[in-house]
Amino acid sequence: MSAKPSKGEYVGLKQLEKIDMMALNDKVQRVYEMLREYAVTGCSVTEVSREYGYSRTTFYEYYHRLNEERSLLALADRPRGPKNPSKVTKEVEDRIVEIRKTDPSKSIYDIADQVGKEGIAISHMSVSRVLKKRAFPDSGRGGSRKEGRKKERG
Repeated sequence: MSAKPSKGEYVGLKQLEKIDMMALNDKVQRVYEMLREYAVTGCSVTEVSREYGYSRTTFYEYYHRLNEERSLLALADRPRGPKNPSKVTKEVEDRIVEIRKTDPSKSIYDIADQVGKEGIAISHMSVSRVLKKRAFPDSGRGGSRKEGRKKERG
């Protein structure tokens, strides 16, 4: 069994920056060096992540991704945003707008419930986004869900 080299024997971030051996502006290379330094030196995650300018949480995200995927591609940025296209079709948008135009007093919760009864599962937040997109600026108003329920019962 070979012992891990001490911090003094390992060429870390500061030495690499001095000799400009690696393009540490490259994020993948920088993250790889951080993980490598952790593995080789035995320094704490806190020390290593702080030295490279990352949080411990981010360190562990990269650490687990690399261990799961076993590829440097795991260290590349991932696209943000929705993974799938919106399920709200033009027809559903048109129906939401039609309901709002017919009865402007209906809340986003009421509209979501009505569309749901028509067989289209949609959240109140999706209704709100559609109404804002279609130029209904007060789409978030209309009372809370509880108030809407009380109106239906009473």
